Amino acid sequence: MNPREYETMYSVEDTYWWYAGMRRITRAVFPDASAMTGGRLLDAGSGTGANLAHLRDNAAGGYHAGVDRSFEAIRFSRRRGLSGLLVADLTRLPFVDGAFDIVTCHDVMYCVPDDAAGFSELFRVARTGARLFVSSAALEILESEHDSAVHAVRRYSRRGFREKIRAAGFDIERLTFANTLLFVPILAIRLFLRAISRGENRGEAASDFHRSPRLLNAVLTRILYLEAFLLEFIDLPVGVTIMACARKPEADVRLAPAHPDDSPSGSPHART
Repeated sequence: MNPREYETMYSVEDTYWWYAGMRRITRAVFPDASAMTGGRLLDAGSGTGANLAHLRDNAAGGYHAGVDRSFEAIRFSRRRGLSGLLVADLTRLPFVDGAFDIVTCHDVMYCVPDDAAGFSELFRVARTGARLFVSSAALEILESEHDSAVHAVRRYSRRGFREKIRAAGFDIERLTFANTLLFVPILAIRLFLRAISRGENRGEAASDFHRSPRLLNAVLTRILYLEAFLLEFIDLPVGVTIMACARKPEADVRLAPAHPDDSPSGSPHART
């Protein structure tokens, strides 16, 4: 990701309509993380820490860890008072097998060149029966300047997303699109911007997270809040984001990795 993007994200992540709305949508689709009363949660690709901070603040207990491959992202996360942060690549997580009860991965996998290895690592560090929530950018037609700014390498179709998660070993419990009510205007805007910005240097691309006037930001936030309400009851057929809830299936107890609490220290940090 372009380094200046971390500062932009950190400055708007609590109030910008996309982030605020998607957090509400995530709670509707996967309430387990916010309702956690114990256990261990990993946010893989935690960025500047807003999602992890909200999970920590809403949970009634438990251990919350975050990893990101960027020192800059971790630096901003620490400004939020977060602990349990490590600099690490998502395809090589520094944790023992079966270390976490819940694993989340918000809008990261589409930037991971070897996403199959990334999903496999999420599976490895999840204990038997653990829950996974993963979201990512959807549909190649929606490629945007922000994708260039964060060095995205793909956007997922429903079929492609499902196949990657299943190939890693997870059982999918729910798969839905999100940011559906705004799909048509977002598509139109992105097609227009793509047409007028051809030939620009990819390294100079920047997101548009700072461009929404306050009134428009409030309206767009409310639209996503409405969508979050709908997602409590139905799945959506198309959208800007795709998200899945999955579970690591139960296995023969003789083959299942030990839970970190079974070890003397209980520490998940053991893999180098």
